[in-house]
Amino acid sequence: MNKKGSVEVQYGKTIWAGILIGLLLSINSCHSPVKNDKSFTPDKYKELGMPDYNVIWKEPDFAKAIAVLYDIVTRYPDALPRYKSKKSGVYFDRITNIDNLYFLQNPDSPLSEKAYHIQIYEGMQGELVKIYTNILTKKQYYHKEIIRLHEYGLKIFHEMLDLGYQIKNSGNPQDRKMDQQGFDIVVNQYAKYVGNLLKLINNSEAYSPEDRSDLSQFITVSLTANHTMITPAAKDQIKRNLLETKQKVRTGTIKKNLEKAINALQ
Repeated sequence: MNKKGSVEVQYGKTIWAGILIGLLLSINSCHSPVKNDKSFTPDKYKELGMPDYNVIWKEPDFAKAIAVLYDIVTRYPDALPRYKSKKSGVYFDRITNIDNLYFLQNPDSPLSEKAYHIQIYEGMQGELVKIYTNILTKKQYYHKEIIRLHEYGLKIFHEMLDLGYQIKNSGNPQDRKMDQQGFDIVVNQYAKYVGNLLKLINNSEAYSPEDRSDLSQFITVSLTANHTMITPAAKDQIKRNLLETKQKVRTGTIKKNLEKAINALQ
C-alpha cells in the first residue's frame, strides 16, 4: 500500500482507539449493570455448547456459537449473553471482540484471502443482530446489546474498507482479484448499513435516548475514520441520510454528533 494509504489506515485505527478511551468516561459511566439479569453463567453456556470465551473465535467457533444462540433464544428468550452483565458479560465481550478477526494480523495471508474471510464475519454479525432482535415487538428487550452489535458491525466495515483500499492500491496480481468494482460494492454496502443505522436513531420506541446517542457517536467515529475511502457518490448518499435524520431528532447530543459526521464528509 502507498504512503498515503498507510497514513489513512493508521488514522482510522487511531480514531477507533480514541473512542474506546473517550467513551470509558462518557458512555460506560452512564450505563449501569444489567437489571433483572436472566442470562446464564459462563458454565451454563459452555454446557449448552458455546465455545470457550477465553480464546479468539475462528469461523467454526462463531458458526457453533450462532447455532447455540439461536437455540437459546428459542428456548430461553431472555437468556442471551448481555452487555455489562456480571454473569454473561464475558461472553458478550467475546462475541463483539474485534480480535476475533485474527486473520487480519497474518502477514503471509494474501489481501484477497483476508477480504474473503472478513465477508464471512460481516455475515455472522448480521446473524447475531437477527438473534438479538425481536421482530414481533417494537420495544426491544436486548436494545443495548443490539446497539453494541452494530458498533461491532461498524468496526468490521472499517476493516473491510481498509482491505479494499489496500487491494485497490496493491501491485500484487494475487491481491488484485478484488478490482475497483469490488471495492465500490463494499463502499455501497457500508453506505447502506450507515443509512439503516440512522433509521434506528429515530426509533424511540425500541431504543432509549442513551442507546440512540451512543449509536450516533459510533456512526460519527466510523465516518470520520473512513471518509477518505468513501466514494463521492456514497458520501452524497450518506450526507442526505444524515441531514434527514438530523432534521427529525430532538436530542441536542445526537444533533451535534450528526453535525460532526456531516462535516467529516465535506
